[in-house]
Parts: sequence; structure tokens; C-alpha cells
Amino acid sequence: MTKRSVNRTNLAQHEILPLNIDTIYNKKTSQDILLRYRRRKLTGQIWTAFLSIVAFSVCGTVILQYFFIQHSKTSVREKSYNADHILDWKLASVKHWCRSVRMVGDPNGGEKEIDCQCEDPLVPTHSTAGRESWWMDAHDWNVQLFRNFTAEGGAPSPGEDTTSKNGTRRELDVVFLGDSITMRWNARNHGGYQEEMAKNKVIFEELFENRACALGISGDTGPNLLWRIQNGEMPSIASDTKGVNTNTAKAVSKEEFGPKIWWLLVGINDLRYLGCSEEIVMISIERVVEEIQLRKSINSTVVLNGLLPSSEDEHGRLGPLWESIQKINAELQEHAKKVFR
Repeated sequence: MTKRSVNRTNLAQHEILPLNIDTIYNKKTSQDILLRYRRRKLTGQIWTAFLSIVAFSVCGTVILQYFFIQHSKTSVREKSYNADHILDWKLASVKHWCRSVRMVGDPNGGEKEIDCQCEDPLVPTHSTAGRESWWMDAHDWNVQLFRNFTAEGGAPSPGEDTTSKNGTRRELDVVFLGDSITMRWNARNHGGYQEEMAKNKVIFEELFENRACALGISGDTGPNLLWRIQNGEMPSIASDTKGVNTNTAKAVSKEEFGPKIWWLLVGINDLRYLGCSEEIVMISIERVVEEIQLRKSINSTVVLNGLLPSSEDEHGRLGPLWESIQKINAELQEHAKKVFR
């Protein structure tokens, strides 16, 4: 056999060899290709999920902004109290609605709850047991004072016509909101003028140079003041009168009635006469503050006055009531730091 024929034979042998994939790609190369494929697939899935999250977030933000803008346009008087509000959660967690007092003679210092007539601190009310004959008249007087106080001549005197003569208004520095302590600055108590308190009014007007307004009613609680604020003793926004008692309230703009300070003193009647616990009194005051914040002008400041000393002792000695007052005042300080910081 010639050399040439041998080469052909060898060639023929090679030509008929079966094609083996391992002669092109070894086993390790195949695994690398499969791994790269899986990585690319996983990367694609991750990007798809990421882009979906981004798209969802953008759409959600746009929707939330739309509803926020629409909600912000809603008048204060159209805003109903939200049942999911934080104060509702606080109220639901209250352990004691009635104030507790130490048991006399108990060596262990035990306490018991007193019988109380505590009202829901989040619900405005004009419930005025024992004051029906004059309470609404006192409220109407405050509303009239509010309407015309800034007219030329300052605050109306008792029995004086409070109608503005020329429509001009005087800038207010302070508006006091409260109970009998506030009411007496107008030489009034229990709905009427008291001659023996006339000096109070003189001192008040001299002290503030007729640039302060006192809106108080004897015996009022937090829910009573909340009702009064919502029914004319604080300005409604712009000219919107929806939901306002038109018999007593007059809507004005914040520019027309924007005192520098809203001064709040309320809560002692809830604590002392209704027997509410410190927790309930605090929630009541917080609710009133919230309402003032909604209605006041942006540049106005809210001042929380601590409860003044009070005693149930016939000789005026401070006792358990003063301890409760101190607890409430400490809470008021902490609340003011959070809300007005």
C-alpha cells in the first residue's frame, strides 16, 4: 500500500468518526454558559421588579398629592372629626374617667375613684346643667363682643350698643378663651354684669390698652369651650359660613380678626366639679388646642395657661386637687413643647 493510500485510509477513518460535543465544548464550559444564562434571567427579573416598584411609587405619590391638595382646600367647617384621630386612640386607652383621691386613714395610701359626671372630651357640647337660664345669653354676648370688638371705641361696655359706627377695625394683641376667670375680666359672671367686678374691667382695659378681648363663661368645661369656638367665638375661615350657627356667628377673614396671641385657660371645672381624671382633662384641652390651631391665622401664637391653684378645703388648704392640677400642668408643658416647637 502506498503512502498516499494510507493517508486516504486514515482520512476516511477520521471522517467517519462520530461528532462528540466534548470535542468542541468541554463539560466545564457548558456549566459556565448555563450559569451565565441563569444570571441574566435573574438580573432581568430584578430590574423588572425594581421598575414596577418605581412606577407604583410614582403613581401612588401623584395620587396622594392630589387627594392632599383637594383635602387642603376643604374649609375648616367642612372638616369632620376623624374617628382614627390620635386623640381617639388616647381616649380608648384611658384607664380612669373619674378622678381618684386618697382614702383617708388608709395606712397603705390606697385610692378610690370619686363619682363623676365626666363628659366625652372630644364631643363639643352646650350641655349646661343648672346654667340654662343664662348660658346661651352669655355665649351670644361673647359672639357680639367678637364681632364688634375691633370697631372704633374698643370693647363694648355692659348694656352698650356694640354696633360698629364706621366699620373701622382695631388690631388685637390677645384674645383670652376660658371660663369664669376669663369672664370676670369683663365684669361679668353667671351671664350678667356684676358691679363689684367693675374694677376688673378697668384694670384689664388699662393693662392691654383696649387691645385684648376676653371670651369666657362661668362654669365652662373643655367640651363647652369647644362648642363655643365652633359656633362663633372664633372666626371662621374667609367668608365660608357652611355649618355655622348664623344666628350667632359671623364669618370673617383671618386678616380681619387675627390677634397675635390666643390665650387658653380651661380645665379646672372638668377636674373639680365634674370629677374628671387628669387623663380626660388633658385630652379635652388638647382637643380645644387642635380646634384653635385649625382656625387661627398662621402668624398667631397659642398660649397654654396652666391650671391655677384650687382647693376643696374650706380653709383653702391645698390637698389632693392640687396634686392633680400639678400633674396636668406638667403634661401641658410637655404637650406645648411638642405642638408649638
